[in-house]
Order: sequence, then structure tokens, then C-alpha cells
Amino acid sequence: MVNSFVTDYFPDLINDSAKEIDCYNIEGCIEKDKKKCDYLLINLTDSIVFLVELKGSDILHAISQIDSTLDIVLIIDFIKHN
Repeated sequence: MVNSFVTDYFPDLINDSAKEIDCYNIEGCIEKDKKKCDYLLINLTDSIVFLVELKGSDILHAISQIDSTLDIVLIIDFIKHN
């Protein structure tokens, strides 16, 4: 089951396997001065996380944003579990 936020922003997403997927807009969730990607998709069925950065160009900057977001997510996870 895909939440409505996912289908609103990713209308072409095909979920034939009927996995439960949540999507979060990272822009509004992390400090404004931090580099971050656009979306965090979580496959709740298989416990898989996808970091999504939508770019038309400047791929190196996109990679930097994903890397920075991954660091933030890992720090938050570490704090929650320790």
C-alpha cells in the first residue's frame, strides 16, 4: 500500500508487489541550512530506505545532498537507539 503523498508526487510509481511504502518530503523536516535530498521513501515491508534527489543537472551536487541526508538520518537513528 502506497500512501497518497507518494502517489501525488510520484504518479508513475508502480508497486506491483503491494509493498507498504511511506514518503516524506525532507525539505520541511531538516534544518534549512543543511544540505539535503528531496524525499525519503521507506519500504516498510522490507525495511529499505530510499533517498531521492530530483535533479535535471549537477549530479555531483545531488550526490552531495544525498550523502549529507544519509549522515543526518544515521545520526538521528543512532540517537534514537542509544
